[in-house]
Amino acid sequence: MMLSHSRNFLIACCLVVCACNVATKFDEARAVWVTRDFKDIGYSSLFAVVSTTINSEGFRGGVTDPGRGRLESGWRYGDSQRKIRGPSRRKVIVEIDLLTSRSHRVRLRVKEEVLRKQGLLATQVRENEEWEIYEDNLEEAEFLMAKLKALIPSSK
Repeated sequence: MMLSHSRNFLIACCLVVCACNVATKFDEARAVWVTRDFKDIGYSSLFAVVSTTINSEGFRGGVTDPGRGRLESGWRYGDSQRKIRGPSRRKVIVEIDLLTSRSHRVRLRVKEEVLRKQGLLATQVRENEEWEIYEDNLEEAEFLMAKLKALIPSSK
């Protein structure tokens, strides 16, 4: 009897892990990146400008990993998606690759998820667990990259 429960638990754990892997691969397959090369700027300066710019647009928190050249903001709530007519949330993901000692490639995407419910209070929106992956927000990603271009003199 105990062996049966343990086996069922292991099977359930495996299914959860597989489902997470499939969802991640699905998300990555649909990712829309905006890419730009920046020259004549050191890595630490570039990383600081990227981080500050994203924070200034309301994308705060999240995970920064300067060692891997990766920055992922926390979710920004308060946006709405007109096509869905419901709340949406967005997060920025940035990857910085070294090309030469003072030349870097920045890849940026704005991941978006939607909630297909209307009339929720703000606290209900944040706590809701029915968020669905939606198309990446290319317009916002292009805006952020244009802002970076304007802030980094060598990229003009």
